[in-house]
Amino acid sequence: MNPKNWRTPIYAELFGISDFIRIRSTEDALKLLAISWPDKAGEAYRLALHTCRGALEDRCSVDMARADFISALEESYIFYLEEEPSRLHGLIRRYIVEASPN
Repeated sequence: MNPKNWRTPIYAELFGISDFIRIRSTEDALKLLAISWPDKAGEAYRLALHTCRGALEDRCSVDMARADFISALEESYIFYLEEEPSRLHGLIRRYIVEASPN
């Protein structure tokens, strides 16, 4: 097991409703933050970028990088799960989004 892998992956709905991607390492998180992040202006985003780089260079822990990545997800209002999404998650999520007023 790669020491930069997280014990528990994160499943983020970054590209659309019920379209979850699995983030299983600090490297995965850093790639998303650098390339595909929707809002690169937030404080939590900048902190996550810094700690992910730091964890890859052994300047901080991968657990800290993971926690800061979750904060960046929350700051950007990106829905995420800390367990593998099932078909039921997708159906519930789709229902909640469609039922909410615009």
